[in-house]
Amino acid sequence: MCFNISIAKEKKSIEQRSSAKFSSGLFFSTQYFLKAFNYPKVPAIPNDKLGEIQLFNWGLIPHWVNNNVQPKHNSSKTFNY
Repeated sequence: MCFNISIAKEKKSIEQRSSAKFSSGLFFSTQYFLKAFNYPKVPAIPNDKLGEIQLFNWGLIPHWVNNNVQPKHNSSKTFNY
């Protein structure tokens, strides 16, 4: 998973391109120089709500993690520097 990302598009542009709307009351603005270890929230469209953009924590939880204690610790091992 990438270590640094930027989200250079404005909220309205993301909505138009994705044909979805941000969840009501959700604040989002352009973000530059996001670092993986800060676990920033990034926009994504969940499978169960295809017309809605929500903010999710950055990271990858490997399939072999089997409890709720390990995910944050193990997800940091999947970042590419």
